Amino acid sequence: MEGVHVDPSRCRQFLVCGKAGVGKSSLINSLAGREVCQVNDPGLTGGTLGAGTKLNKVTVIIKNERFDIYESPGLQDGTASESEGYLSDMQQKCKDVDLFLYCVDMTSARFGTDDIEALGLITRTFGKHFWSRCLLVMTKANMVSLPASVKRKGEERDYHRRLYNNLLSTFRRHLAALDVPNTRYIPACAAGLYYRREGVFDEGMNEYRYIWYVSDTTMQSLR
Repeated sequence: MEGVHVDPSRCRQFLVCGKAGVGKSSLINSLAGREVCQVNDPGLTGGTLGAGTKLNKVTVIIKNERFDIYESPGLQDGTASESEGYLSDMQQKCKDVDLFLYCVDMTSARFGTDDIEALGLITRTFGKHFWSRCLLVMTKANMVSLPASVKRKGEERDYHRRLYNNLLSTFRRHLAALDVPNTRYIPACAAGLYYRREGVFDEGMNEYRYIWYVSDTTMQSLR
């Protein structure tokens, strides 16, 4: 950061949440454009705090603007007391974040009981209206396994789009069951090398540029 002029009035705060192993650290590294979090190191959440039950914070400068990016521990992976501890920490530090990136693994293709419980935990901790700051990020999109019939027919794009739409509708449905308002307006994007190269869902705007776009519009709506 030395020698870089940073406007102190422009600082965004992101919160990245999701289960352990979903790809939160990889997403943060991609957003930062460099490795700021450790990836695939058992027992660690990110590379700054180095504890799987603590909230991690990294600060990066992008285009002379400061970003404080918080990474949650893996939701539903600790004991009940550990969950209460880090959720309390998250509530104190992240209640006013500009953008909440909720990550789901696109290769899993479904929501399990632990995923549903995680949505309930976040809703009880931050309140129903916190989801108005959410962007659903479907990670590992480039690692989705394609059936042989899909490859043979050249229907990769349609297959990924159906999977994307199914996950998004399931996510919105479970939030609606928690009485979260306006779930149909929660945006989503897929994160993975395949989509960055081909622009399957974004028609030229890759998922990282889309995240900045959603951040801009969310900040404007909160003013």
